[in-house]
Amino acid sequence: MRVADVYDKRLAVHWAKNAHCMAPLSDVLVNEFIELENRPWTLRADTYPSDWRLWVRPEEVPLDNPYPLPNIRKNSHWFRDLRTNQFIDGMYDHTPAKLVETYVPYFARLRPHPAIVDATEEFASELAPKVVGLHIRQGDFGKQANFYVSPEELIQAARLDVESDTDVQVFLATDDVNVVPLVKSAFPRVAVCEGISRDRSDPVALRHAFVDLLVLSKCWRLVVTHGSTFGETAWWLGGAKAKVRMVGPYAPRRAGDHFSDSKND
Repeated sequence: MRVADVYDKRLAVHWAKNAHCMAPLSDVLVNEFIELENRPWTLRADTYPSDWRLWVRPEEVPLDNPYPLPNIRKNSHWFRDLRTNQFIDGMYDHTPAKLVETYVPYFARLRPHPAIVDATEEFASELAPKVVGLHIRQGDFGKQANFYVSPEELIQAARLDVESDTDVQVFLATDDVNVVPLVKSAFPRVAVCEGISRDRSDPVALRHAFVDLLVLSKCWRLVVTHGSTFGETAWWLGGAKAKVRMVGPYAPRRAGDHFSDSKND
């Protein structure tokens, strides 16, 4: 969207249906765009790295210390330097302020399908005032040792918020139905979208996942699976305000090691 705005062009989106998602993007968004299953261009690695989710100009990143991340080694998987054309995934409140100011309005311009908005609002209306959004991604991550994080680790991270406030409710978003009873047994108040498809090969699953995504975006705090941009997209959609705990396998980032600096209590 931003590139289209800058160059005054129509927005074209490369969205190939595959094992990760079998539905077209137009199933969930009503924005005007051209949807392409085949990419008719080649990205220049020195200008638009293929693994970037956000387009970042060099002048928008402080050159002295782009990521003041505590306890993260510079050679670790999640320390990425934009000066060497790396990406900014998983930065949350450590994302340079200029980029937050730039991209929050673009996420706000996304227009979900009215049926998705209605389902989200109906579900969210029954939630408590304070909700911890718990995102547990298993599925494809369960097959990749480098990304896998157990449900128990994520549940333990959520306890850090729930045990400090008895009025807090937990909302669970997951791609694995087997996780649901584990979370329900761990917390007294758990909300989860029941009866939805969590099968990535099911075209309907994308709409259901988008409801989960929008409900997460309304949560007071987020506990997210490290390495998954699902939780991060929810953070952006919520205006980049929620406090976040990101849990994953890359030492030293465990349950209590990353807690965003947001002042939104």
